[in-house]
Amino acid sequence: MRRLAVALVAVTVALSLAGCGGGGEEEAAAPEAAPAAAPAAQASASEESTGPAIDVLSPLEGGYEEPFPAGVDVVVPDAVRQRLDAGQPFLLYYYDADQQVTVDQTVEIDAVMGEYRGLVDLISFDVDSELLDSGDAPDPEDPTRQAYELAVTLEADQTPYLVLVDDRGVITWRWRGFVTRDPLKREVLYATQLQ
Repeated sequence: MRRLAVALVAVTVALSLAGCGGGGEEEAAAPEAAPAAAPAAQASASEESTGPAIDVLSPLEGGYEEPFPAGVDVVVPDAVRQRLDAGQPFLLYYYDADQQVTVDQTVEIDAVMGEYRGLVDLISFDVDSELLDSGDAPDPEDPTRQAYELAVTLEADQTPYLVLVDDRGVITWRWRGFVTRDPLKREVLYATQLQ
């Protein structure tokens, strides 16, 4: 019985060493070098023909921080200015009430705002998405003119468009288009827990 157990162990060890490449490492290294160069050449050829990969869902999404544009020469609505002066984090939400995606996006935002009430304020502006696309501002008498001018400054060229600002007045996250509640929750927590 011992001889059988020793023989099984010896065969298992021999097979595992052979399967793991226990020998011939010098021969295996040469063939790996040639195939590694081929995919690199294919990747560079595909980048030349199509250009670098672009995130089409949200090219301006987070991963960076920049000061909120609130200088003297920038038109900022009073609701936004008050939050900036008070050091209150806020979510700036541009939407077009005529779009179906607005209903879906508002449901997602309301879920997050309900869960994190008091941590971040919601400031929303109903804007005409066609007017944002053109970059033109509404009539000077229009009460939403300041919101449009801020949208142009923020490069919010479509709706829905979200901007998250922390208590330091720094933009911590932007999103163009529809976003679900999970990434939004993560970013709200990130913006409100920065010290």
